[in-house]
Amino acid sequence: GSGITNLDVSSSPALTRLSCSGTGIMELDVRNNTSLQELRCSGTMLASLDVNRNGNLQVLNCSGTLLDGLDVTGNPLLRELDCTATSPAYLDLGSAGIGLLSRPMASAVSYAPGGKTFDITGAFLGIRADRIHILSGGTLDGNILSGYKRGIPVIYEYSCGTNNQNEEILTVTLNLDLPPKTDTSVSIEKDLDKSYDGMPVSLSDSDLIISGSAGAVTYQWEKANGSAWEPLTSVLPTEAGSYRVTAHVEADEDYNEAYSEPK
Repeated sequence: GSGITNLDVSSSPALTRLSCSGTGIMELDVRNNTSLQELRCSGTMLASLDVNRNGNLQVLNCSGTLLDGLDVTGNPLLRELDCTATSPAYLDLGSAGIGLLSRPMASAVSYAPGGKTFDITGAFLGIRADRIHILSGGTLDGNILSGYKRGIPVIYEYSCGTNNQNEEILTVTLNLDLPPKTDTSVSIEKDLDKSYDGMPVSLSDSDLIISGSAGAVTYQWEKANGSAWEPLTSVLPTEAGSYRVTAHVEADEDYNEAYSEPK
């Protein structure tokens, strides 16, 4: 490949053909090149490409790039488009009449949301939320995606428009890089010492201080047997003796599980 890493064509408005395939460029601004008819930028590091002002564009080859989306609705003269070997979150064709269309039928993209919801139009600039049909893994309300879970991708179909009156659909697997689970803490605050009266010691969740997980709480009682502790099969101790109990909080979607110190 070429050693070119930067390319500035903004001062060449009369440019009609541009080929920079196989170069190391990461950005390309062709918004001033309104006469451009042919653009070949395959095999580059381009992550975005705005061709909406290139109304004369007839040939576009952006295959093998890092584009996360492509909109050619502003290119009514386009007759050849190759965007294979890309993984876009969306492809907008409008009502195209492209004679030679080579595109991915499915793609996989990644995003790292900061919380339990995010605006998908902010995650992928140019994507149209009204063209997204969620198949699994989440819920889309307007622009806001929610209901996703750690380790489960969101899969959606994107309506790309039509080409030669044929509906074009792109199936996208959206992998979400969620923040790691944070730790939970639990402690037993109640004083459990009591004289034997034949009644079991009572302990409930209100006797705990829990920070983190909202998972289910269970208790493991143990009875002293010499220097060892033996787990009780019954839920609560009723016989005289020395006992201790450990509280366990199950993990939930955002927090790890936790055990209390035995008490």
